[in-house]
Amino acid sequence: MIGNEFYLKLKTKDEHIELRNSVNESISLAELQKKISEVSNIKILNLKILFGYPRKPLNFPLEQSLEKCGIKCGDTLFVEEEENYNKFIEIKGNLERNVIKQDMNELNQSLTTNNKLHITTNDERNKLKGIFLRKEVPSDNSCLFTSVGFVISSKVDLSVKTYLRQLVSDTISANPEEYNAAILGKPINEYCEWILNPNSWGGAIELAVLSNHYGFEIAVLNSVTGNINIFGEDRHYQQRVFLLFDGIHYDPLYMDFPETDKIQTIFLTNDEDVLQAAEQLVIETKNNKQFTDVNQFMICCAICNCVVTGQSEAQKHARETGHTSFNEVTT
Repeated sequence: MIGNEFYLKLKTKDEHIELRNSVNESISLAELQKKISEVSNIKILNLKILFGYPRKPLNFPLEQSLEKCGIKCGDTLFVEEEENYNKFIEIKGNLERNVIKQDMNELNQSLTTNNKLHITTNDERNKLKGIFLRKEVPSDNSCLFTSVGFVISSKVDLSVKTYLRQLVSDTISANPEEYNAAILGKPINEYCEWILNPNSWGGAIELAVLSNHYGFEIAVLNSVTGNINIFGEDRHYQQRVFLLFDGIHYDPLYMDFPETDKIQTIFLTNDEDVLQAAEQLVIETKNNKQFTDVNQFMICCAICNCVVTGQSEAQKHARETGHTSFNEVTT
């Protein structure tokens, strides 16, 4: 620090830049992104910031201060341009995408799939006849992350799983008091490494992290028990999304409007009609036995290829070997 002046060094593909005057350790990551976008001429939508050694993405909650992100005066940040890199980064609480106004049309274009426009308000839905549907996503050990990506963007984008795994890992490592070894069931560094493995299944911890990061409730309909578990319910969020869990696999739910070109994946938490539709759907899936019997399904250890039957045998194998990555055996 020169005197009391806080500054940061930026390295882009073509130049070195010093960021001074308008930055300090108390500004938010969202503010930093905007300032870096201005001096680098890279749209926030495409802005990728890395720091530390080895370099890692600066994927902290956008309202977090630079100090809490571990950024100090004189640090060097590496700035790269990657198309649509920030399309899944949301400002917590109101789901406004972290892009400057001139980027909004471009972002909305990227969130359109099959001519169905992703909508997040229920004003128009009240005038339409909607159908609550299940969107099937691949059973590739990352179905939870793909499902969360779909309710955010209305697209099945398999690339989002890597980003969301990294987001979970970074959030846990940055909040050791909230996500301690007792909660995680293993040391923090081991858990963070484990969840980055594409063969590791996400669960309640990941749902809680993603709910908190995006600022919406995640309602999980369990077709085995018929229950609905709502993550983030105690945080008084205004929005809610829905996932269906069949014992081992997650799929996202959405409202389709057959007479229009629109779908809806994000709903208001006080929307009782949608909640009742969700409750009816989980009852129907349970009664129709649209779930996986966790005591009978066969899974294969991704580490040693040992095949076991049922959840209890998988847990026993994990305790005896320390192996925690499994794949479902399909016949």
